[in-house]
This record gives sequence, structure tokens and C-alpha cells, in this order.
Amino acid sequence: RDLRMSRGLGDVYKRQLLLRNIMRNRRVFLIAKLMSFMTSIVVQQALLINIVLCQNEKMRQKQFSLGNLTR
Repeated sequence: RDLRMSRGLGDVYKRQLLLRNIMRNRRVFLIAKLMSFMTSIVVQQALLINIVLCQNEKMRQKQFSLGNLTR
């Protein structure tokens, strides 16, 4: 009986380790997914900022060239 109990506790311990590893892996996966999502948002914002800056620069160039034509 003692042998069965100790083996049963060993199984419980193994199951706890397995579940702990699964939960740890799931947390790591979720953190990686969240970081990937946040990175994509940052990249999208950087692209939008770059587009706006390029458009502003084009407008400045047009205004400069129009200003030179009127002089």
C-alpha cells in the first residue's frame, strides 16, 4: 500500500510539472504574440509618420517652387 501511494504521489508530481511547463509555455507564447502585435502597431505608426512627413515635404517643395515662379 505504501508503494502504491508513493507511486500515486509521483504521478501527481509529474502531472504538476507537466501542467506547470504547459502554462509557462503558454505564457511565453502569449507574451511573444503580444510583443509581435505591439511591434506591428509601432511599425504601422512609424510608416504612417513617414508618409505624413513625406507628404509635408512634397507640399513644402511645391510651395517653394510656386513661390519661385511668382518672383
